[in-house]
Amino acid sequence: MTTQHTFTINVPVSQAYEAASTLGGLRSWWTSDIQGSPDKDGELTLGFGDGRGWTMRVTQLKLNKWIIWTIISSTFLSETPWTPTDLSLRFLEADGYSTKLILEYESRPDIEATFAPEWKKSIESLVLLCETGKGTPATPKREKKVI
Repeated sequence: MTTQHTFTINVPVSQAYEAASTLGGLRSWWTSDIQGSPDKDGELTLGFGDGRGWTMRVTQLKLNKWIIWTIISSTFLSETPWTPTDLSLRFLEADGYSTKLILEYESRPDIEATFAPEWKKSIESLVLLCETGKGTPATPKREKKVI
């Protein structure tokens, strides 16, 4: 089942795309615990605390048009792995200034109820970052190593 969420961001497409396609941008709205390369064929590892996270490959990038990531490993649902799953962000010019952002992914009924609110929260954080300069990313606590 394909799930789609649509949002309007009151900034130009180029600004929304940059926030979603750079490490600094991703850390400012999605999760502060992100490592890797946001370039095409790069891999990004995202942490959300309590050992939950995933690694995704950047499978497609088209400047100011779209980003497609493929989740290649996940620690969210060990009993029903959510891999591989493609996540796509499409950026459309709405009125010469605003951006229509479309998040699309393949979902399963058994996990959609859990993840749909999280996706909405994450994209709303992206909207806040773009419109106010401050997003609300997940900020997992780093586990301290005991020596």
